[in-house]
Amino acid sequence: MAQRLTIKDLSLQYSASEPRALSSLSLDVEAGSCCAIIGPTGAGKSTLLQCLAGTMRRHHPESLATGQIQFGETRFNGVPDHVLFPIAGLVLQDPYVQISGVRETVFDEVLFTLENLGTIPQDPRQTILSILQRLGIDHLADRKPTSLSGGETQRVALAAILIAQPSLLLLDEPTTALDSNAQDKLRFILRSLRGRTTVLLTDTQIDFALSPDSSNVRAFKLDVDPKTRLPATGSWLRKHSA
Repeated sequence: MAQRLTIKDLSLQYSASEPRALSSLSLDVEAGSCCAIIGPTGAGKSTLLQCLAGTMRRHHPESLATGQIQFGETRFNGVPDHVLFPIAGLVLQDPYVQISGVRETVFDEVLFTLENLGTIPQDPRQTILSILQRLGIDHLADRKPTSLSGGETQRVALAAILIAQPSLLLLDEPTTALDSNAQDKLRFILRSLRGRTTVLLTDTQIDFALSPDSSNVRAFKLDVDPKTRLPATGSWLRKHSA
């Protein structure tokens, strides 16, 4: 079930000796909507997604955070101290690193998520094929995950997250290396998730988020101080979706 996401004055340092990677960021994302976080390298886009996914403390236990993150009725002071999957699901910029490497087919790769969660339905085949069909990759069900193209691998990684029915879906620069046809497929996927899952995606360019075909995507720009090159506060480029 989609939940509202509210971020209030969130700041983060990877350690006490390092500058802020996020600085007083506030953002409100409606339940079931899609929001694109736009900004250059170093603006804190991936850092933000790690904070929301609950992976920041695992990888950077010395990190320091202030502010609040609220997802639905759950509130965190600073950042979560544990991984939030399956409540929040993160698809990394490089989808190849999310492929387990221990399963021989795409079908079994997605099934692996359910096995790890201990939530295998009575008819897992129908459940998994339905997800693959929604993402346009049901024809790849019997293919080896490591034999796929970049765009196909991205959708397999996405299927392995969506099968867990996360309330919050986080996509780290999903348009990287995608051609126009693959970007159109991504737009279709985002539209299909509207109302069901709250989606945050990051991008370095505004083209995808602000194109007429992405009218359902709200766009928020993370700024970088031109003098210090450190993250500054952000602003809306498109606050309302169509």
